Amino acid sequence: MEVHLTKPHRSFVGIGALLIKVVHTTITLETLITDEVTVNFDVENPLDTDMRVAYLQVDSGLDGTIYAQFTYQFDNFLIPAHTIRNSGEVPHVKLPQGALGAFMFESVT
Repeated sequence: MEVHLTKPHRSFVGIGALLIKVVHTTITLETLITDEVTVNFDVENPLDTDMRVAYLQVDSGLDGTIYAQFTYQFDNFLIPAHTIRNSGEVPHVKLPQGALGAFMFESVT
């Protein structure tokens, strides 16, 4: 199953631009046991120069509650100027509230 999340607050404050256009989350039956999912996301580069993403540390939540966390080091994630690129699969995204807690969160947002 794939869930597509689109939230307008995925921006980089320093340049005041929306960078993350869409997040795709892959949920499997194993997710219920491991409390982990796999994600990939589309990044838009609004700059006049190439942008390289080397490392991400993400805590995603609502009202102070964290529903998903991951850290990931990219080998070579380059987004040319004025283009959109997909991140590729990011495995082992932790669901601190558990799979059911995260699913309940998604159903109400």
